[in-house]
Amino acid sequence: MNYTQNNPTIANNLYNTISPLHYSKKRLHFSGENKSDSMALLVNTEVCCRNSSTDTINTNFELPNFVKKFVRKHTAVYCMTNDGVEQNEDKTLRKFATRLASCNSKVNDFLEPKSIDIKEQIYKNGKSRHISGTIKCGSPWICPSCSATLSMTRGEQLKHMVECGREYDRGYGMAVLTVKHKPGEALDKLQDTLTDIWRKARTRTPMRDFLNENKIRFIHRGYEIMASIKNGKPDWHPHFNFIFDYDYLPSMTEEEKIKYEFKTAKFLWSICNPIAVKYHGIELKQPFLEEVTKEVIGPKGTFLKSHLQVKGGVSFNLDFVEEYATKFGLVEEATAGMYKSGKGSFHPFQILDMLRKQDETMTKQEKILLIRMFREYALATKGKSFFRFAPGSVKYYQDNYDLELNVLDDELEIQAREAQGDVFYSVELRLWKLFSPNSLQVANLLLKETSEEMEEYILEVINERWKE
Repeated sequence: MNYTQNNPTIANNLYNTISPLHYSKKRLHFSGENKSDSMALLVNTEVCCRNSSTDTINTNFELPNFVKKFVRKHTAVYCMTNDGVEQNEDKTLRKFATRLASCNSKVNDFLEPKSIDIKEQIYKNGKSRHISGTIKCGSPWICPSCSATLSMTRGEQLKHMVECGREYDRGYGMAVLTVKHKPGEALDKLQDTLTDIWRKARTRTPMRDFLNENKIRFIHRGYEIMASIKNGKPDWHPHFNFIFDYDYLPSMTEEEKIKYEFKTAKFLWSICNPIAVKYHGIELKQPFLEEVTKEVIGPKGTFLKSHLQVKGGVSFNLDFVEEYATKFGLVEEATAGMYKSGKGSFHPFQILDMLRKQDETMTKQEKILLIRMFREYALATKGKSFFRFAPGSVKYYQDNYDLELNVLDDELEIQAREAQGDVFYSVELRLWKLFSPNSLQVANLLLKETSEEMEEYILEVINERWKE
């Protein structure tokens, strides 16, 4: 839950910039690409876009997600190297920038056959394109491309596990733990507070008894970070999404489910709140019921459906399926939190969208604030995992339910993920090495309508580079 109100001036001004990206027909250029521009200061109307003869995104519509993630990555590199006032000297951030810049640019020398392929998938609502044959940076928190890959992978794995478990009458629910936060409070401090509260709560005897009595064998953990701005300061909102994995859940009516959810949330609060007060001097907001109305698309048309949902510093919701699917999506909540927006809040990758917005709605100081927010976020999440299966859970499912699931560490999972779809355009390694694209050039490449246009663009970039 977000316990702060948005500043009606700066905060709303920044939030309103999260609209579909529209780029003019100017050619865009990252200011850090040329040595002469590496120390360029932030200006009022742009962050990392300048006129260039080689980089162009000519779209009068919202960028598709497979392009947007590379545009975001291009801006992230800027944030890692320049805070809008001076060049960054932090070794960790510079290392991040190097990893991001090489992602999807360098050739995977162990690839067979020896080529770089642009693959295309067609869906009912559009298409998606992926690059196979290149090395990924494996940084899911700060790299929009790798984040999308890992989020999709973990989502598919969790969905596979949950579907398998349901066949054997297992049940699932989600507890959300969050803490009150103040503008200007450091993200790493809030993270440490969350972790400490749950670590202590998990070892309490009443908690262990509760888990045993309710036949909760595993607790899988997802981590999500939202942000807003209040009084010109960052207002971070990190929270844990815990998936309770039941050996068995009895059948309940909707009314019985609400009662069970509320009772469970109040119990979890009774364990976590005293820890928060004693060790961190904060109180967790007590659980409460809130009526939520959503628009539902059914076989007979669209209609509004209302239901009660548990909210608070500790909340709990069972995994409603089938007719209750509009209430709660456990898999999406646990593994796709990086892309979910709240009321008056935004996820960290939207900071990158706001920074690239080419208008006069933000001052230089506001953009510098956003850059520094993304840098703080990058440092705070170093070494963190945004979803982890409970220890021993995968093996348990394999041994008892014949689940076929191979879970790797985050970076290995990203590297091992194979691009899906049919080959749209294939590039020889020699040509790709000469191309050696930055993220914005990858975005331009993926926007091309034909394979011939893709090759023309690659040759154009190479030729322009040789002229310099």
